[in-house]
Amino acid sequence: MRNKVMKFGVSAILALMILGVGIVSYSEYSARKAIEAVRLFEINGKRYSRHRDPFELIWGTVRNEKSFLTLTNFQNFNDFRLITTTSYQEYSTYEDGDSDKVYDDNKVDQDTKSAKPEDRDQSGYRFSSVTNTGIYEYSSEGIWKFQFRVKGDRLALESMNDIAVYPLHYSVNPRGDTFSILFWTHGVLMGKQMMNFTFARKENGVVEKSRRFNTFIFGENKFRLESKQVHLSYCGAVSEMEDKAIQKSFRDWNLDVFGFQLTIDRPNTYPPFSDVNISCIVPLRKYNFHRSFGFGNSGLTQKAVDVKGGWVVPSDILLDMNRLQMEDGLYPTVTHEFGHYLGLGHEFDMKKSIMNWDDGFHTRIHATRRDLEALGDLYNATPEQMHRIEPNHPSFYAWTSDKLFFFWVCGGLLVLMPILSLLAIRFRRYFPETFVFPKRSFLLAINLSPILILHLWLSLEYFFGKAG
Repeated sequence: MRNKVMKFGVSAILALMILGVGIVSYSEYSARKAIEAVRLFEINGKRYSRHRDPFELIWGTVRNEKSFLTLTNFQNFNDFRLITTTSYQEYSTYEDGDSDKVYDDNKVDQDTKSAKPEDRDQSGYRFSSVTNTGIYEYSSEGIWKFQFRVKGDRLALESMNDIAVYPLHYSVNPRGDTFSILFWTHGVLMGKQMMNFTFARKENGVVEKSRRFNTFIFGENKFRLESKQVHLSYCGAVSEMEDKAIQKSFRDWNLDVFGFQLTIDRPNTYPPFSDVNISCIVPLRKYNFHRSFGFGNSGLTQKAVDVKGGWVVPSDILLDMNRLQMEDGLYPTVTHEFGHYLGLGHEFDMKKSIMNWDDGFHTRIHATRRDLEALGDLYNATPEQMHRIEPNHPSFYAWTSDKLFFFWVCGGLLVLMPILSLLAIRFRRYFPETFVFPKRSFLLAINLSPILILHLWLSLEYFFGKAG
């Protein structure tokens, strides 16, 4: 009778655990699908994704809507090159297979093995007066044409390619060799659309890409920051836990080994992300980049690359905090995005890389030795510096930063423990001569074995990650 009660009790506990895993898993899945249902909608058979109001990217910022272009200085900005264009819209189209298409397009664009010619608009922009209209057009051989109207003694952006736009923020750096204009417009299909254009004048030469890291470095040449004095600002509220994860991500890159000096502050006021005089970490709580779960970005680095000049403009890191909490971990995402900030592109051939394109746990969650060697190659590190690089330990926090992954690990251990106990009891009954230690000690060892296996796995990952 006692054995039957024990068997029933163990079976009931096991059933409840399995039921609990199923319920929580279904709840997590249902929550994701419910959010996706809100974001995806159809119009005339065409699917769209709702990103929400792009103005969330600049809420709380101090904007400068007064143009720096005047009738006496606008000629100083001739022969500038367009170095980056970014766009954030309220809606975007979404079709099955878009994820594969985006992957293929980026691989062709960033992998030098494809030998794709550089198609960025690098011709010089110049101002020309439109007769008797009070309008000056800023254009080049490329597709973009900007129309500025004279208002008092200043030139204010009025339209782009003859489409009315509304300026939100003008910025120019103290040297006058880089400027940006942030504006918004309204499209029939995309709703509100916020766009940023950055221009630069630079005469530095480019450096050839290393053959060893030909899929790491952006484009066909090396593009790196002009200065190793890196200053970032939190342009939005972050919690203490989020700050710790972000700081750990930066330490992953061995910045001190390569001579970087990193500082991070929390200014009370700050301009929009487009400003060329500040590098922002922008935590987004409402606006989202992704088009559906499983397709989209949880982080985005606004990397401005001057292809002819051979340099990277200090950029901004935008983080989709909702998706980071729901799907991806903050620590691995920021580590990946900061790699872009420093000048690294995506890795398409090696799985053992934080810069790999793939999502989830197909990639490493920390910068591996190969990632650090690529950074050293980009910044011409000395042999002594390359010898000192040390990949960081992939902490348990990093592995469990994905809530669903953490749940499955813990839930799996809880389910596995009673199963092992039940099997051990039966095995001990049929082969009592093989056991010379008390029953309780044996069951304790059996129940601890999954935890020991987990620690063994993390230890192997640590050493394998160092080798990778």
